[in-house]
Amino acid sequence: MKSKKRYLSDFPFVFSLMFFTLAFAKAFDAYIANTFMPQDSTLTFFRWIQLRYGVMAVNTLEMLAIVLIIWFRSKKKTNFFIFSMYAMAWILVLMLTSTYDEISKSVSYMVVPVLVALIATFIFTYRHKRLASKFNSLYVAIGTIIYAGSQFIRPFLIAIGPGWGYGWLSEIIDLFGWLIIFWGFFKPAISIKKEIAIEKTLIS
Repeated sequence: MKSKKRYLSDFPFVFSLMFFTLAFAKAFDAYIANTFMPQDSTLTFFRWIQLRYGVMAVNTLEMLAIVLIIWFRSKKKTNFFIFSMYAMAWILVLMLTSTYDEISKSVSYMVVPVLVALIATFIFTYRHKRLASKFNSLYVAIGTIIYAGSQFIRPFLIAIGPGWGYGWLSEIIDLFGWLIIFWGFFKPAISIKKEIAIEKTLIS
């Protein structure tokens, strides 16, 4: 953040942070699903839910950072203002909600705009062949759409059956989307390595 301009390497770096954050989020999910039920009204359950959505807040802020890096790479004040306002909105949601239903509904309004911006950004970079050497925009866009879909259907799947219902199905769809996103970054790296190998062969 102290550098005079943003670098393209910031983009895969922030996305790697997203994968690390995702690992923590899934650990929270596994613990909560095995310890509590969605109908639980205890304060302990709600505190764990707050922590879980706190991790989601970090994950979503990282997504927002990616969008800002692409669209406002050199506009530090704009980046800082948007990032700060969004972070403050998350803090208010986490502090002012008092039930699982309230926080779940509020989170939908927080996550959807960022996901839409992210998908639009990836489609734009794919159509205009931007950052092609850094990642495959089409794969990342498809993976993000799948991830967004899993978030949208999660409440409906949880409502089916006892306990967490078919929430596990949304988790599988979620992870499938993230795998496609990961491949979108991994595939260009393979191509670049092949090009380097070919260049070395020609030089030698």
